[in-house]
Amino acid sequence: MAEAGALAGRRLAFYALGGFGTGVLTTVPAALLLYFCTEVLAMPPGLAALVVLLPKLWSIVWDPLVGVWSDRIDTRIGRRRPFILAGAIGVPLIFVLLFCWPYPAGAAAFVPVTLLYLLMTSVYSIFAVPFVAVPAEASADPAVRERITGWRIGFAMIGVFAGAAAGPAIVAAAGGGRHGFTVMAAVIAVLCGLALLSCFLATPSRFAARVAKAEQAPAAAGAGANLFRGAGRFWALTGAYLLQLVGVGAVTALTPYWVVHLARLAEGETGSALGAMFLATIVTVPAWMWAIRRWGAGAMLALSALLFGVVALSLSAPSPAMMLPAFAALGVPFAGIQVAAFAQAAHVIHALPHSSEGLFTGIWTAGEKSGLAIGAALAGFGLQIGGFVAAAQGQSPAALDALRWLIALSPLACMLMSLLLLAWARRA
Repeated sequence: MAEAGALAGRRLAFYALGGFGTGVLTTVPAALLLYFCTEVLAMPPGLAALVVLLPKLWSIVWDPLVGVWSDRIDTRIGRRRPFILAGAIGVPLIFVLLFCWPYPAGAAAFVPVTLLYLLMTSVYSIFAVPFVAVPAEASADPAVRERITGWRIGFAMIGVFAGAAAGPAIVAAAGGGRHGFTVMAAVIAVLCGLALLSCFLATPSRFAARVAKAEQAPAAAGAGANLFRGAGRFWALTGAYLLQLVGVGAVTALTPYWVVHLARLAEGETGSALGAMFLATIVTVPAWMWAIRRWGAGAMLALSALLFGVVALSLSAPSPAMMLPAFAALGVPFAGIQVAAFAQAAHVIHALPHSSEGLFTGIWTAGEKSGLAIGAALAGFGLQIGGFVAAAQGQSPAALDALRWLIALSPLACMLMSLLLLAWARRA
């Protein structure tokens, strides 16, 4: 355990606090940006789906490049920390612009919203890829990597809960509409900026395990595709996690519509629904960490994915009385998905050749962000096909049926497909 000394105790807590910032900054757009585009800016659902999808697809290219960049650079303050600092400053500033820019109404808002979201996701990657790479290079001890990952995921889940619950609540308290979203963005940017900066201050510039690994197997210049040999398990795990997040992203993006149009509740109750889900996630993270130590990350990832898909079926019968129990029940397997997937990813990336943690972490985070974005886009396209009318006071019965089955069945389909890839990962 001595190897963990560089990231232990108070330093570990302040490093993990960065996860709070990433949790909030990913959850608020995932939960509210589609709704903001259709119900506040009156953008057609199909265009709104592209808003949330296109910038995240860019991450498929951008995140691995950031990872390679952070692998190869070395400065007096380390190879990861300059990126973490740049992202900690830039992301909160652009987040404010995303929700307070004086957009035109309707389809004309598509280009400026997309460009600002593209800029935000690009700068976010500059922070997140090096940040997530830390556990894989911090120690040769799997237990230490799991501990660091568990702390980071725990704080991230608190951030997810805060973003999901507080975001809609702040919007509603500030009067809703554009003004409400502006106030929400300003409050969240300040809190997240402080959390991201704490991560920069806590992260060491060097890790003993990383230095030893680099000395034993230095990456050859121009090694290129050789880095990907023997990485079949990594690709299968990444694909499975992407599919799982497509299902989670669909549920998250559709929750405001489910609350308002199916459960017939006020907009502010979206925060209650998502808050119940992510509070259950936070509470059950320690239980999943124990289960992973007892039965393994792979088995627990498969179990949690299956449970999430089955529980999502309950949303097909919308009821105000069942809102909190149903969403809280979703939060339990979501915790398992997060903890098990990242624990397994840290082990798989650590076992790969060369000091290429940043490259593979960049690929992993690209899959993570793409999954959530594809889920939100699936929600938007599904609403469009189902006949949903943006900013309308009422929706047709056909549109409401499409919404009901979209939120209930798409997560189950995604989770079942992910189980096939997880089976392949065990054989790879």
